[in-house]
Amino acid sequence: MQPAFGAPLLDPIGILTSPQWQPFDPGRIYGIEVNADDCEVRANTVNLANPSHGGIRVTGAEARVDANTVAAGEAAFQDSSLPLGILLAPSFEGANLPHGCAIRRNRLTGPLDAIVVGGLDGMEAEAIVVLGNEIEGVGGRVTNLGVAQKNISGALVSGNFIKGFAYGVVLADGKHNRVRDNRIHDGEAGIFNPVHSPETQVDVSGNVIENMRISGITIRPLEQGTLKDNRIAWCLRTGIQVVGQGHVQVESCEVLDTGISRDGSQVTPSVARGVVISASSCKFESNRVAYSKPGLLDPSKEHRALWLSGSSDELESGHATILGNNFAGLGLSHLVEINGTAETPSPGFEKIMFSNNQCEHEGSPGAPADMVGAATITLWGGHLIVMGNHVKAIPRNIPSLDLNKRPNAVIIGNVTTGSIEQVGSPSVPDPYKPVNAIQI
Repeated sequence: MQPAFGAPLLDPIGILTSPQWQPFDPGRIYGIEVNADDCEVRANTVNLANPSHGGIRVTGAEARVDANTVAAGEAAFQDSSLPLGILLAPSFEGANLPHGCAIRRNRLTGPLDAIVVGGLDGMEAEAIVVLGNEIEGVGGRVTNLGVAQKNISGALVSGNFIKGFAYGVVLADGKHNRVRDNRIHDGEAGIFNPVHSPETQVDVSGNVIENMRISGITIRPLEQGTLKDNRIAWCLRTGIQVVGQGHVQVESCEVLDTGISRDGSQVTPSVARGVVISASSCKFESNRVAYSKPGLLDPSKEHRALWLSGSSDELESGHATILGNNFAGLGLSHLVEINGTAETPSPGFEKIMFSNNQCEHEGSPGAPADMVGAATITLWGGHLIVMGNHVKAIPRNIPSLDLNKRPNAVIIGNVTTGSIEQVGSPSVPDPYKPVNAIQI
């Protein structure tokens, strides 16, 4: 299911967009083309002057493409067509897949699709490494694909510097892939998964992604995955967006200044969403979603630090753990929303634990404290455990927690500036007020 408040879902243009992946690419002329297993292409320079050109193409297993330079000039960009820097993929039906290949320490510059690696539909290439490449587009204009892989299993994309590419790293129809410790700047989306091209058990960790016009990380659909230790800043619509049917774990990530560009000159005219997740189950732990200049955003918009929803067709299934996070920012009616209300339920979680979180909510002058349903945190699920949270809002009389009349909610040890609303009967304990510090 698509989150109601997610950023627009865009698909990358270029070599991955055709309904059927066709890596054979018969019309392109390459400076270096090798059809052999266990080969090495090293320390060459290829200049590209036409969109029908390519730099290096290798067909075969265990190839190493190392320390080459591929540069495209301005003339290579014509009618939205781009040359291709490095391609590892079968050159004809029945050719060897690029199992075990490595693309390392290359430099690719200019208007081009930089690195593309692929297997065939129904036949995945395995154990590919894309490591330590420097990929830089044209200053002042965003070009297309930085690193793109399709039909790949067990790949590692790590330590790459990617700047000025619309899509920094693109994953499509793969499984067990790892995207780690890359620096991605100045594009549309940092790490991206096209719709209808699911990734399974992906690991996205340790990346720094800054100044994206759409999102830092967008993966959907995702069938199980982990996002850990990523730093995402200055993405104009969404910091992290994950939509899937499996378990999603987001841990120790930092999402800063969503909706605002690096220099503050661009601010989203619509809503800014730090993190948007729709999943069958979710663990969201030790993350920070915050702002250095929240006053630049329009306070009358429904911004969110976290918007979380179940993805099952059932109203209550799966579980969500939101533990030890720091949420700070704006939102007309909510700062954090675990989707659904008693009146208009959406697919939700059977069990929700919302504990040990610190929340600082800057309300809007256009949102009076008696606005129907307004609260810094709103939770809807089958059974709620709400413990040990610090919730502060400005103005202080904005309700802190809305529990949507869910019965048997466990409410212990919370410290809030506002009230706790719509507490179902019975609560645990009952009464709950003596074991919480409310409206202090």
